[in-house]
Amino acid sequence: MKKFPAFKTVRRIILAILITMTGFISLGNNDSIFVNNVTNILTSYGFRNVAVCIDNSQVIITYENYDYRFEPDALHGLIGLVLPEASKYAGCSNLIIIVQRQQTPFLCVSIPADRFHFFLQSDNSPEDVSQYITSCSNVEEYWKIIKQVPVTNTLISNFDISIEPQIGLQLGDYKYPFKYEFNLLPEITTSLWKGMSLKYQLIVPVFRNHFVDESYYVRPGLVTLNQLFRLPYHTISNMTLGYFTQNRYGADIELGRYFFRDRLFIILEGGITGMGTYLKKGSVITRDSAGIPVNETIRNAEFRYSAIDYFNCRATLNYWLPRYDLNAAVSYGRYLYYQDVCEVSFTRCFDEYIFSIRALYVDNAYNFGFGLSIPLYPAKYKSNKKLRIRPFNNISYLYYVKNEFAYLQDTGTNFEGWIKYFNPYYVKNQLKGN
Repeated sequence: MKKFPAFKTVRRIILAILITMTGFISLGNNDSIFVNNVTNILTSYGFRNVAVCIDNSQVIITYENYDYRFEPDALHGLIGLVLPEASKYAGCSNLIIIVQRQQTPFLCVSIPADRFHFFLQSDNSPEDVSQYITSCSNVEEYWKIIKQVPVTNTLISNFDISIEPQIGLQLGDYKYPFKYEFNLLPEITTSLWKGMSLKYQLIVPVFRNHFVDESYYVRPGLVTLNQLFRLPYHTISNMTLGYFTQNRYGADIELGRYFFRDRLFIILEGGITGMGTYLKKGSVITRDSAGIPVNETIRNAEFRYSAIDYFNCRATLNYWLPRYDLNAAVSYGRYLYYQDVCEVSFTRCFDEYIFSIRALYVDNAYNFGFGLSIPLYPAKYKSNKKLRIRPFNNISYLYYVKNEFAYLQDTGTNFEGWIKYFNPYYVKNQLKGN
């Protein structure tokens, strides 16, 4: 039988295609095995909203911390779990980690594969390790890839109950020179969709010593619906509706953006609120919302509120000094009750311990004081259930020397309270060798 050269050529081409396809299938299976292994490891250790993919030999991982009290500790724990697997995967050239809050990306950390062995050594100092990490707030390049991957171990519909201790201190007169109170604030939070957080808090008085506060009974604290958005041009939107501090209810919105290689973070904030307060049956009101003296006994429990009558706004510039984990902030704006306020603060972070010095100028007067935040035990929580109860992350106290105060509602979700834990320089400085 005569063999045609053309037939032999076609047969060789088909054979080459089959071999090539077999090679691709084998590579794809290896990728799938690696992705599944890393995903299962992270979810088994309690990390939430986990997604893993491989793009152009780069391993991209995104997650949200739910177990660790301190965000850098969560990242450190994840790196310790992932690197042994990634170091065995020959196709990995770079490890990209995207850190989320409320399923919204805030931080991108990159570790080159040729430095994996350095992180796996146990005798390296934090300074040695951090020099091989690249961290930044610009997550868009990798987020548009990883967000296409379905997440596992979602936080949606989980209920988290935390209990926060609250201390109030006042300087009194000669008879009662030192006045104080201690409250517990149980709080339940959950999420119903991406970027959203729903919070309900109670204020439970425990004891007091002549502390000046008419509301000495169980009452609502923060009741809020918060939504985070990632907007174009690396801008973050933080929107909150509900009942805030200072007996205010309404809406508050913040826009934040990093500048100058993540050293400067600018916040623009605006709020529209009205007065609202829960009055217990039998409680006595000595002053109304305008500060006019009255003497009213509440006959039936009620929630008393006014029209939404105040608009407040402010701009804040936060400049981070990486070498000292120091944040210098300046704020100026129109606060509640038509106060024009300028605030200056310097905040120093010692790992989780935070100390700040503050000064403000309001209504042709000035005041100054300090703030302190101390972490509460334990450093890691258990989370493999839909409902858990845990202590609050920290206890905070703010003290001012004089009676000139700036009044502005706190939503419990403001950037000021948590954005520093996602600061690229701060997180990088806190990472320790595995």
